[in-house]
Amino acid sequence: MKDKNLMIAVIGCFAIAVLFILVIVWEIKKSIDYGQKVRRLSANVTKTVEDDNRDFSIYESIVGVDEREMILIPEGVFTRGSDRGGFDEKPEQEIYLDAFYVDKYEVTVKLIIFSEEMRLTLSHLFLFYRVTRKFLRHPLSRW
Repeated sequence: MKDKNLMIAVIGCFAIAVLFILVIVWEIKKSIDYGQKVRRLSANVTKTVEDDNRDFSIYESIVGVDEREMILIPEGVFTRGSDRGGFDEKPEQEIYLDAFYVDKYEVTVKLIIFSEEMRLTLSHLFLFYRVTRKFLRHPLSRW
């Protein structure tokens, strides 16, 4: 009787393990099928390229300290959000903004890294690191 119960338990555990593996295989297949469906649908999307033909001549512009051109966005009422967008875009709101300057062209990480302010900041950090490292090696700093 004892061996019979043990055999039933082993068979039950084996059946559960096989069922678990089948569920994992089924989920992987669903994931692969979904990925293929997304690739197939994205291949049918037509990509449009729009030229940047906006006329900024009507806006006041200045050249910043980093020698990039900035344009003045006038103060006024601005529509923020969308009622048709995602949950993080809702609700559509009318807000008032003061005038502000914004770069005329996109600012990339490459431009930021090579700007003069960043070079100064990095050199100061490197100097701080060298001084701190030297201080921590000093025998008096270890009480």
